[in-house]
Amino acid sequence: MRQVCDAYFLDGLNYREISQQYGMTRQELNRCMIRACGIIIRSRHRIDRHV
Repeated sequence: MRQVCDAYFLDGLNYREISQQYGMTRQELNRCMIRACGIIIRSRHRIDRHV
């Protein structure tokens, strides 16, 4: 998941390029990105509670 997120956010690749690079279907890539967003949101919520 980290490699996919890095490719999207840091390398600026689009979904088509990422799916070709990692051999993923569009559905697999969508699930991965949705999970990553959930982790980011939960982590941010935990950080905000402790600050």
